[in-house]
Amino acid sequence: MASGANYSPLREEPYEDSVDRLDFAPLNQDDEPNPDTGNPRIQAVGWRGFRGGRGCSKVSAVVLVGMVIVAILLIAVIASLARPRCVPPPTEPTSPPTAASSPAAVTTSPNAVTTSSPPVAAPTATNGEPFPWNDIRLPKSVKPIHYDLTLTTHLNNQTGFKAAGKVRIDFQAIAATDQIIMHCKNMTVTKPTQVTSIGDGKACGVTKMLFYETNEQLYLGLDKELTSGSNYTVTLQFSYELSDTLDGYYLSSYKENNVERYIASTQFEPTAARRAFPCFDEPALKATFSMKMLRAERLISLFNTALVRTTSLSNGMEKDEFNTTVPMSTYLVAFVVCDYVKISNTTTTGTDIAVYTSRGKIDQAHLALDVLQKTIPFYETFFDIAYPLSKQDMIAIPDFSAGAMENWGLITYRESSILYQEGVTSSSRKQWIVETVTHELAHQWFGNLVTMEWWNDLWLNEGFATYVQYIGTNHYQPDWHMMDQFTVLTVQAALEADSQGNSHPISVPVGDPSEINAIFDSISYDKGSSIIRMLNDSLPDQVFVKGLRSYLTKFKFSNAKTKDLWDAVSEAYTTSDLNIADMMDTWTLQMGYPVVTLSRKGTKVTATQKHFLHSPKAKPSKEFVSPFNYTWTIPLTYITSNDVFKTKSVTMDRNEAEVPFDLGGNVLWFKANSNQSGFYRVNYDSGNWHALINQLKGNHAQLSVADRANLIDDAFSLAWAGQLKETTALELSKYLFKETEYSPLYAALNNLNKMGKVLRNTEGYDAFVEYVLSLLTPQLERFGRNGWHTEEPHLQGFLKSVVIYDAAALGHPETVQNATKLFREWRDNDSEVPANLRSAVYCAGVKYGSRDDWEFCWNKYQATSVASEERVLLAALGCTYDPHLINRYLHWSMNEDKIKSQDTGTVISSIAGHSAGAYPALSFVIENWDTIIERFEGSPFEISYIIHAVTSSVSRKLEYEEASKFFLDHLDSNSGKRAVQQAMENMQANVDWLSAHRVEVTEWFKANTRPASAGNTR
Repeated sequence: MASGANYSPLREEPYEDSVDRLDFAPLNQDDEPNPDTGNPRIQAVGWRGFRGGRGCSKVSAVVLVGMVIVAILLIAVIASLARPRCVPPPTEPTSPPTAASSPAAVTTSPNAVTTSSPPVAAPTATNGEPFPWNDIRLPKSVKPIHYDLTLTTHLNNQTGFKAAGKVRIDFQAIAATDQIIMHCKNMTVTKPTQVTSIGDGKACGVTKMLFYETNEQLYLGLDKELTSGSNYTVTLQFSYELSDTLDGYYLSSYKENNVERYIASTQFEPTAARRAFPCFDEPALKATFSMKMLRAERLISLFNTALVRTTSLSNGMEKDEFNTTVPMSTYLVAFVVCDYVKISNTTTTGTDIAVYTSRGKIDQAHLALDVLQKTIPFYETFFDIAYPLSKQDMIAIPDFSAGAMENWGLITYRESSILYQEGVTSSSRKQWIVETVTHELAHQWFGNLVTMEWWNDLWLNEGFATYVQYIGTNHYQPDWHMMDQFTVLTVQAALEADSQGNSHPISVPVGDPSEINAIFDSISYDKGSSIIRMLNDSLPDQVFVKGLRSYLTKFKFSNAKTKDLWDAVSEAYTTSDLNIADMMDTWTLQMGYPVVTLSRKGTKVTATQKHFLHSPKAKPSKEFVSPFNYTWTIPLTYITSNDVFKTKSVTMDRNEAEVPFDLGGNVLWFKANSNQSGFYRVNYDSGNWHALINQLKGNHAQLSVADRANLIDDAFSLAWAGQLKETTALELSKYLFKETEYSPLYAALNNLNKMGKVLRNTEGYDAFVEYVLSLLTPQLERFGRNGWHTEEPHLQGFLKSVVIYDAAALGHPETVQNATKLFREWRDNDSEVPANLRSAVYCAGVKYGSRDDWEFCWNKYQATSVASEERVLLAALGCTYDPHLINRYLHWSMNEDKIKSQDTGTVISSIAGHSAGAYPALSFVIENWDTIIERFEGSPFEISYIIHAVTSSVSRKLEYEEASKFFLDHLDSNSGKRAVQQAMENMQANVDWLSAHRVEVTEWFKANTRPASAGNTR
């Protein structure tokens, strides 16, 4: 699954067109519902928060209670008459309870109360009886073999949006048992009458059906034991309303020619297949699936496999029957009912491919189809395994929580992650689309063909897909220099995330769905891919790929653990006795990473290591205990001034306190972690830092692009953590006046932005702005020579858009003038704005414009049919400094009639990204916390993204105390718990850094700003 959040390294306002990453966005002061919203959810929050008002009289209360009692009795009578008859139970003792009290149908209501932690005592079913299983994991007594699904979907505004069906599950009894326990959630299930032996047709009765809501489990009690080793079948009927929470089988809508259209689609990862049909919803319980979809004849249906036949039924319905799948996990099952069209082709190796979109957007699907056509054959060669299905479909979904989902044979995407419009979509969004497609296609092997055994090894899926997406994208567009980008977009993002005391190990124990959701984060994706790259780069050529192919072949259509991968790589590394598992366990079984400190005396260097934490006061969370006392086995690499093209290496064993090595003679400087291939930071003695800085100032091209970006990020991060002087990091940044490459400037702006957010409300901020503008001035002059409309090469186009956006956001007069001029020409004459500059131009137009300009952009947002343009406009609307518009836009973010729930984070983040919106956005999130958690219960990306957005700039003690008090009181929320802990840690670090370094850095900025920056007009 591709992440959906959108982090950016940029200044005041968020820059939408930066590549999405994890990849995976003011308070109403009167405490009353905003009349502009008309949103019952927002109003309900205000009502719950109301403490005063009139109560009801005693007489009214008595009458009300009486009416409620009568209603309950009436409902009970009706229910008893309508309920299907139960199978008569055998006589049983009081424990377990008798079947007489067991209803024929169990409704798993989404509104029922659940507990926040597993019960200690025997669990209680929804009907009040004891539930006979008390483990979040299913018992191992039965294993599914095959699911035969029949599902009818209703997408009709008059009759409702609902699904009903039946599932026949063939399974094997692994052990003798008289019970079957599976998953289901938020549906009504009719109790089956019997379980039938597939071998001899003999049946045993189902005496009881219970549901335990906390663990989302369904229990079937049998009147006799199943025989170990025998195969059985059971059929369950079910029905439910389509979900509105972007998981399970859910409803989505879009406008076509001003007519509301509806689509039903699935999002099952990690634990939402149980919301669509009763199943054994654990990744190791693989089975085959067959599907029959009943839908209106004007619609189409899609499934993981190819359509076999369509049969006309009565009442305007048709039935689609699909091929049986290969063995796969439940979370990879997918189906869609829609009114879509497609473009299609066939790969050179014979796989049928297609991209589906709504009718008005099919012209935007050609890029995705081209990537699909070229990437499948490449991956077949790379993995040395043919794509195992006959077809691969991809489909754009109007409402989607993540970036995409790798369902086998039917990949679902957020529209902005798959649809591309030439001349409208920016270069960075184009790259994001290519990366997302290559990421999801990598999953077809890593994750789908071979699946992690349990969610603690999620990183095996996501880390590999993230790493391979760079390889796949590099194959598709070699001139995009993807491995240089990997350094700044993935490695450095992971280093930042994993430097917190509240991080977590890559391989982490998880149980309930909220814990599983919480690990879909930068650690699983970015750190996972970073340590894979580190291992690959530390081994001889092709050793890792050989081990990878062996692993995929051995475990295809099955499940594996992390150790299985290390064993496969070790077996491929026949020329060494290096224990891969011993080395890599230090990177997967404990959180964090080391800072390697290198001290030089003559030609001798001594290397030591220590757990790196992002601030002096940070401490490792007690939630996880390191099995290695926070020491690592490190593949240390380095280059020297004598030969920058020759990388040398030394292994730092975790048990060695010091590791010496010799540089050789006549070395002016050395640079460790060559091309930032390793997942660690490096600190040097002051002499080597100064030598490296002098080299950068003299001839920075002697060091690779990746090494320059690495030095920038390490220097600023070490300084933030109190392990290097801030002035050393800032002195290094002065070489950037000569830098022209994207990755080093991205790394610098990312770190300077972090500093700027904290300085924003101090007297040092103006000096900071002047310095950053002076750094940007050479770039502005370079890009200005040929005019803003000139199209640059891919990465230079990235850089141009970043530089112009930042300069406008910081108030560079000439840039603001040019950007607002382009905005007015677009507004008044419908003039074309270059795709790569739309974020900068639209944001400047809103920030420096009027309410009419804001309304103009809002109308453009509502009218556009290009998803990438929607995102740019949504972010630009948040650039306003108008308090009324800020307040209204925040409230609209929670009004689904105005803003899709998938875009709530984008709106909140865009407002929180500048000084006028930061505090209102934080206050709004606090005020609407319960609603946000409820809305995004199944969307961990969105919750984490929102929390990060509104807390990242908090640096004043009063704001910190206010926010911390609120979050401390809400740490019991299952969703977002770790994100909240990390936010509190980051806010504390901001406050501490500002107290310690504000005066020092302010003086440095004042002393080192070049006069050519021309001031600012913020």
